[in-house]
Amino acid sequence: MKEEALQKSEQMLEEDAIRFDTFLKENDKKAHEAIKKAEKEVSERALRQKTAKLRAKLLYMATFTTELTYSTIFLAHCSKPSFKMRLVSLGADQAQN
Repeated sequence: MKEEALQKSEQMLEEDAIRFDTFLKENDKKAHEAIKKAEKEVSERALRQKTAKLRAKLLYMATFTTELTYSTIFLAHCSKPSFKMRLVSLGADQAQN
């Protein structure tokens, strides 16, 4: 009787140890998956932030390029002889008034 009870207790202990080992393995697997997921989210967030910064810089460059183009066109227009003659004639008209 005592021997049967002892064997039954040992068997229950082994089963508990197996269940606990299975629990630890599953828990470890879930922890690794959670770490991978967190690393992926951090990486994606960093990529989104870099993309947003790059878009802002590209917008700034586009704005600057547009302003530079308008300035170049304006300067080209101002350097035409006909424009200079109009300025001279306007200055002469103002001097007379």
